[in-house]
Amino acid sequence: MLRNNRFSNIHVISFIALLLLFQFSSCDQTPDSAKINQESIQGTWLLRSMVGRKVESKSDDEMIIAAESNELVRRGYSLSFFADSKFTDIRGNGDYDFGKWTLDIDSKTITLDGNTNKTAFSYSSKFENKHLVIELVNEQTDEKLTFVRIGKPLKNFKEDQFYLANNKWRIKAKHTESEEELKERMANYIKHVAYILKSSEERKEGTISFTFTLGPVKILNGGIGIHIYRDISE
Repeated sequence: MLRNNRFSNIHVISFIALLLLFQFSSCDQTPDSAKINQESIQGTWLLRSMVGRKVESKSDDEMIIAAESNELVRRGYSLSFFADSKFTDIRGNGDYDFGKWTLDIDSKTITLDGNTNKTAFSYSSKFENKHLVIELVNEQTDEKLTFVRIGKPLKNFKEDQFYLANNKWRIKAKHTESEEELKERMANYIKHVAYILKSSEERKEGTISFTFTLGPVKILNGGIGIHIYRDISE
């Protein structure tokens, strides 16, 4: 009888432990915590998938669009939203845009008023594998873009590597730059790289990604190195 009670107590303790573990692991994944608002949208989001677009022809055009979508996901596409209503749009192929974002919670729409174009999206959000996911549907093309948040906002958002002021080096020159302008471009790039390391430390990230930082500096396991000049694209 004593043995049965002891085993029963062990089962009860195990059940309580599992229950507490479930509560702690799911407390940040409630429906309310998955809602998008002015604060939860802040941070950096990575494109996970992209499907659909309005086309007049449903033959070759669809195949081309599908290939373009897969290539965009493969190369990488990130959106970063900041507390001052600014955003940056950075892609693995070198494309870069920036501007102002506005969020309408009532109509569930996000508008990106960029330097090159203005786009409105309807949105929905959810948790998947402990990550906040947002689905954006382009109201003009019906494209659905699914993003996963990979970086939470920093205490000082202006020290985020993807903040506008730290990405001036990405803006392509419209004229032959002077030596002073080239120095300013390089200094801005080096500051961007420094903020990659600093933000990684603040966020306690296990790895450092340079996917969206195409430039001469390369971080190796043993330290910091420099790419050979001829290996850097124009």
